[in-house]
Amino acid sequence: LEVTIEANNLVSLASAKEVYQSEMEARCGGDKPYINDQALEMEHNRIVEIALNEFESMKKLGGEKCSLKYRDQLLSDIEDLYRNFKAHNDGKNIFKAANTPITLFVMWSLLYILSQVTSLLMLYPIANLANLLMWGLVIIGGTWAYAKYSGEISSIGVSIENFTTNLWDICFQPFLDRVVEQGSEVVAKHTMKRLNSVASAPWQETKKTR
Repeated sequence: LEVTIEANNLVSLASAKEVYQSEMEARCGGDKPYINDQALEMEHNRIVEIALNEFESMKKLGGEKCSLKYRDQLLSDIEDLYRNFKAHNDGKNIFKAANTPITLFVMWSLLYILSQVTSLLMLYPIANLANLLMWGLVIIGGTWAYAKYSGEISSIGVSIENFTTNLWDICFQPFLDRVVEQGSEVVAKHTMKRLNSVASAPWQETKKTR
């Protein structure tokens, strides 16, 4: 009887897991385009509910207590699948792939500007420090490139990627978001002015004719 109960619950688990996998494949698998993390998580949560409904809808032996064990196993398997789908989706993000060199280049450029300005102001200790940090970034970039394309010292490469990602999210991303937000507001204002001027033109022509 225990073997029958286990087989029955495993069939339900496998069916629900297959539903989740096929739905996620349709959203972000294979050659599907990249979708942002928030949209992916929303899809994941929605499809988890579909998979759970599939699991619950199938007749199972052994009672609710036994069913909960396999339900927990299903959720654990789904989380493993989600991590794989997320990693695959992240791999499609061109910016994430280039995030480390872009961040290092931006930092190097800012330090270069700082070193030039401080040299002109004869603040040589600060200029020397900026130059030293620039060389440090060059070494970090070279180490990352070597780890990335040789497959060696991969743990150091991952650490550098995590550092640059956190730095970008904390320092640069809020600034870019603000610039984009202000730019959108300016464009919206100009668009509204343009629409208002176009809308008022026929009225002015009619008024002149009268």
